Amino acid sequence: MRAFAYPWLWLFGWLVGLALLLWFSLAPLPLLLPVAQGDKLEHLFSYALLAWYGGALFATRGARIATMLGLIALGVVLEWVQGQTSYRLADPYDAIANAIGALFGMALACTALGTLLQQLDGWLVKWRQRR
Repeated sequence: MRAFAYPWLWLFGWLVGLALLLWFSLAPLPLLLPVAQGDKLEHLFSYALLAWYGGALFATRGARIATMLGLIALGVVLEWVQGQTSYRLADPYDAIANAIGALFGMALACTALGTLLQQLDGWLVKWRQRR
């Protein structure tokens, strides 16, 4: 992990994001954006956010690549699991949107936006010192 004053806080946030992704991927009634192909945008955005967060959280290139590949694999597996249920359908285009989102999010994490969690962590330290 990168150097954080509160590493458990940021790791917990990422794990909550993963738990929410699992919940929304497997819940019987998916929430959909009221636009054409809105579910693809939801997939892309969700995986981009989790990949960016993971890239901002983990310091080494290997950990970032593992995070991105893990999210891509998770997206494929979740689509397969959805196809095994009686209340959801598997859609290979959703898996593609997941993968594109993971790639895009990790690319964002390799920019200045990748330091945003550390900046928030520093702000939190200063805020707590003033109290």
